[in-house]
Amino acid sequence: MPALLPLQTDNYSIWKDGYRFIGMSTTTLPNLANLTDTLKGAGYGGEQNYAVQSHYGDWETIFNFHNITRESLELMRQDSMLIDCLPAIQYQNPEDHKILVLGWRITMMVQPRGFDLGTLEVGVKQNVAVAAGVTYIKGVFDGEVVFEKDKVNLKDEVLHHDYARSVRLGIGMQ
Repeated sequence: MPALLPLQTDNYSIWKDGYRFIGMSTTTLPNLANLTDTLKGAGYGGEQNYAVQSHYGDWETIFNFHNITRESLELMRQDSMLIDCLPAIQYQNPEDHKILVLGWRITMMVQPRGFDLGTLEVGVKQNVAVAAGVTYIKGVFDGEVVFEKDKVNLKDEVLHHDYARSVRLGIGMQ
């Protein structure tokens, strides 16, 4: 199959522990930015930031719920929890121009950081914002694991390549 043309998110849902729907929200997924270190010194023509292999900056996800619901209060608990974001993404196949809707599963282990109760105003959504730290994230596209990153267990796999394996071996974790 040729590379599909991504069109838009058709729809999605948010689940806790794989089975409990926790509400309607706009969700900002984490930025998986690497930790970097600057190389500079004698004999080097300037400076360059290099990624530290398999190490990342802080990950945060934001859930903006329309209104407070009993289910969204699950994210107020001060405990780690497993959250699944299940988007259905619409693509176009360039060979036959047909539209396909394929599923993603973004699984995250989150730790709530804040619960903004939003604003009360007649006739509008409340916009309840929940911030959560992320220590684990896995992406499954159309049934295939395409990335998995786990800060706690030093796992860093992308498209079936484990970038953290040599690091784990070097420090005696494997």
